[in-house]
Amino acid sequence: MAVNSVSYTLQAFREKATVADVQLQPDLSEAAARLLDFLVDVDAHANLHKGPDLDNAVQRYERFWLPLAAAYPSRDMLPPLDIAWVWYLHMLAPSTYEHDCINVVGEIVSHKFDAPARRRQATAVAQQLWREMYGEEPFDAAPVPATFTHTSTALSLDFVTAAEREATFFYQVSLPHFRDQSYLLRSVKRYTLFLLLRKQHQDTLLAPTCDISLIWRTHRSYPVEYKAECTSMYGSVWDQCISDTDLSEGSRLREAEERTRELWKAEFGETDEDYICDGGMWRGHSPRGTMATLPPEFFTAGSTHYQLTVGDVSLHKCSLPKQYSSYRLTLTSRKKATTVDWPLSATSVVPKGFAVDGQLGDKSELTLLLLARKGHFALSSTHVLETPVALDAAVANVPRASGEHEIQLAIGTEGLSSPVSLLLSLRVSWVVPDDFGLTLGPGTLLQPITDSPAVTELYPHRLGVTSERIVDGCLAHHTLYDHNGKASLRARVAFGTTPSLAAVQVTTLDGSLLATGHLIGVEQLPVSLSLIPSRRLTWGPATVPGKQERTMLVKDNDGDLYLVKARWETNPLSRADGVHRYGDTSIPVGTITFAVYDVRQNRQRNYSYSSLEFKRFCVENVEVNCQNGFITVRNSNLNTLPSHIALAFSLGMLCSLCCPVALPQPASKCFQKGEKDLSFLNATGFSHRDHIPSNHYLERMWKLPVAVRSVQEDNQSFNGAPADFWHLSGGRGFASFSQFCRSTHGTGGLSPRNMSPRTG
Repeated sequence: MAVNSVSYTLQAFREKATVADVQLQPDLSEAAARLLDFLVDVDAHANLHKGPDLDNAVQRYERFWLPLAAAYPSRDMLPPLDIAWVWYLHMLAPSTYEHDCINVVGEIVSHKFDAPARRRQATAVAQQLWREMYGEEPFDAAPVPATFTHTSTALSLDFVTAAEREATFFYQVSLPHFRDQSYLLRSVKRYTLFLLLRKQHQDTLLAPTCDISLIWRTHRSYPVEYKAECTSMYGSVWDQCISDTDLSEGSRLREAEERTRELWKAEFGETDEDYICDGGMWRGHSPRGTMATLPPEFFTAGSTHYQLTVGDVSLHKCSLPKQYSSYRLTLTSRKKATTVDWPLSATSVVPKGFAVDGQLGDKSELTLLLLARKGHFALSSTHVLETPVALDAAVANVPRASGEHEIQLAIGTEGLSSPVSLLLSLRVSWVVPDDFGLTLGPGTLLQPITDSPAVTELYPHRLGVTSERIVDGCLAHHTLYDHNGKASLRARVAFGTTPSLAAVQVTTLDGSLLATGHLIGVEQLPVSLSLIPSRRLTWGPATVPGKQERTMLVKDNDGDLYLVKARWETNPLSRADGVHRYGDTSIPVGTITFAVYDVRQNRQRNYSYSSLEFKRFCVENVEVNCQNGFITVRNSNLNTLPSHIALAFSLGMLCSLCCPVALPQPASKCFQKGEKDLSFLNATGFSHRDHIPSNHYLERMWKLPVAVRSVQEDNQSFNGAPADFWHLSGGRGFASFSQFCRSTHGTGGLSPRNMSPRTG
């Protein structure tokens, strides 16, 4: 695949009216989409990031693949995933790749990303040629012993470090807008400018934004074309690599970023494309593998449903009158009975399928009857002895751990001179219900933060910045109880006065983090107006200026799960006072809309609720009763229950953040559940909207208009900022949309040096 030339001069660029006039490179945008497909596959195989599987892949790549690819340069071949991963890591260091290829096979081995329709054929060709060259050597990677190491190699790259770096980078570009061709085309244009900037500052360490870095990595994945382009522009291959992820003040990466921003502004001036890019900035480290997970006993600890199976049955009897011929065992639960008869001669039996699904309190019981000899199996009403035994007492003491538990139960008869007793072996398994419910208990409402904690203490996966601290903010602690009234989980709701600081943490009772939800802004999500004219974002969520939208990202130990965007549209003319009241809670008349994007399933669903429907929210697998604080998670499992609790709290927090007007709320320091109040919303900040970064608070403190004029794609002037940006700048006016973006950049939100609210 040929890569179009990007050999422009700065003078030629300055002569152009807008950056949109710069020649596009659609081949790189398409290749970037294919690279992302590939990185998704690798991300699902964490074993390839380090350890023996990575060592084995390096050996297979060096010993088998490089010679094979060099022997058939014109054949379209696709290697197995482990080799493809190592090949990609190798190409990201162009000078090292060239040196090693020449050392191993005598030439630079070319590479390209095949279109999806050609991958199967390319794999088949590679397998055939592999068999011809290597015989029985497996094409796909075989299981690798844990003790395997690859010590003898002619390759000079540290693949372990490279794999760790790329795993971190993939998280930066894993949100859905990076799969949109319009966004990728824009990224190619920005990469073009980045190349031009380097042409003028070849001795300066430059730091690309994440969207530029994606295209740069794509370009380097075509090693022959990349070398030719760099040689044409710079006289040699550009081999810069910044492996740092430390963005704290004074770090090497922070200094390079600030230097690049200054040079970009000096070289390109007031162009359509600033260095700061909506949706293309650093968003912190992946949470994968950094949070705790619930043990299997969590669900069974409060379960009242069980499955009971009767195992061995042993009969112990003394001499009985001859009229007793057999005994009957009946298992009864929920008005359903299972009955089995055995002759008295059968002193030990193992019944098959003798089981029942029971629930504590449903009066399940086992009953032993002695049957008289009359006819074949008929009962004699004068000689039947019945002994029922309730199962609740026997089952209630079974440990609430997962798996099967075996208990012994004895049943005996009474009223006979020679008693009969049965010893039963019962297997009990606690059943996890499909729907799992937790209730929000009384607790504290938002209280001021007094110890100025670091941002990373409340938002551990939000940023790579460690020095920023929360000077003003508020915090609330809540406890969630199971149906038995036992404390099960805790939730911590936090807000800072900085517009993008709002988060919820779901933890175990001992404080282990299980899931989080936090605000994200335009540095992590694209804005529709910033896309190429006539090309709207069609893949994934985006923010829309003027709609006062707020977005939260829900994460758990497996990574990102939900992007939740909310917008509140008021309709004050529908009621005389413009509010709807639930007890002491006042709701502005209107509609709130949640757009929930499932990152793992690549789908979006929209949910709308009018102010008359605020008693209950049903979003994805979560049902929230806002009056009694009861949260039900449908189809719950150990992996997603905490993240769905975080989703429930995120919905409440978004209601609080998006509310555009100030309404009187009850003043209280404690969270108490009223019969009619929207208690759950109050617990997530709704009653403290004047002290959290809500739309109303931002309007009041920074004098931002509630209803911002629609900003057209022609970058018309406006005084004030799009309300969904929340990267504020002390109420200053801006001449254009792009000027606003440039002057309000911070680390994921309003930076401390720009926080100067206008008073009066």
